[in-house]
Amino acid sequence: MAELGKKLVKLVYERDKGICQLCHLPTGESDWDIDHIIPQSFGGQHYPANLRLTHKTCNNMRSDDLTNEEKNHLLGEQYDYQDGKCYFCKENLKFGHANKVAPNYRLPMSWSNFALAHRACRVKYNSTVVQEWNDHMKYIRGGCIRKILGIEA
Repeated sequence: MAELGKKLVKLVYERDKGICQLCHLPTGESDWDIDHIIPQSFGGQHYPANLRLTHKTCNNMRSDDLTNEEKNHLLGEQYDYQDGKCYFCKENLKFGHANKVAPNYRLPMSWSNFALAHRACRVKYNSTVVQEWNDHMKYIRGGCIRKILGIEA
């Protein structure tokens, strides 16, 4: 909690009125924690709208996983952001038939870096772009990077 700052912690505590936002029971004077609704490991930020008051045990039981409701909320926001279009072919996309895909294949897929695409478009993307990148990385790992870049003969 130290990284959040005293003002932000106080703001969240007062906003939530000392009530755990997971079990909805009052917290004690020392049995509380500030929880990230979208965990930091999924790209969650230190904004008041992404923070809530919880018991320490409730927060620990939740871990760093997102609930289905939170995942659906993020998917819905992304669907609206893409205007209901596939990330690859730009055709209309049915929300229930979309797949989550990382727009930048060099980064691990996370809830802060994804787009929605048709399953067929995602499969084509994985078989061409991602596989090509993986093959290239195997080649680099097999030789000296300085020689490959032409820095050293």
